[in-house]
Amino acid sequence: MRKSGELQRVLALRHIVFFGLAFMAPQTFFATYGIVAVESKGMIAIGYAIALFVMLFTAYSYLQLVKAFPSAGAAYTFTQKAINPYIGFLVGWAILLDYMLSPMISALLLGIALTAYFPAIPIYVWIILFIIIITIVNIRGIKFAANFNTYVFLLQLNRFHN
Repeated sequence: MRKSGELQRVLALRHIVFFGLAFMAPQTFFATYGIVAVESKGMIAIGYAIALFVMLFTAYSYLQLVKAFPSAGAAYTFTQKAINPYIGFLVGWAILLDYMLSPMISALLLGIALTAYFPAIPIYVWIILFIIIITIVNIRGIKFAANFNTYVFLLQLNRFHN
């Protein structure tokens, strides 16, 4: 039985893994590769290796936090319980801002790509369409969003394969 105010766990491990993979936005890699290769002066592999190490460290840290505080939630819950409720509140708002601002990059990249395929349609139409679709997906609920996310991610992988 859940305590009052706790979130119910509804996602399976595969949902979490695919959310994480999709959050890294595989398509973004191809949109930014040239910029990163130039800015790193050819040291792109080392940059990605360092990023991998940081991500693995973060994943390990989350594993330890989940063991210590086995309630549904994320950075807000862990910070609130491990450090201080007020700092948890700030972390929660920072994460919320990240979740609100990060999709803007995806919307812009999608708009640029689709405008290249369909030049007669203005970029703002694609961005607005993206926002509408993502809003509908999120309104439908976390399970629907997780499944939708999995299919979109697999479509991206299929595109790399072809």
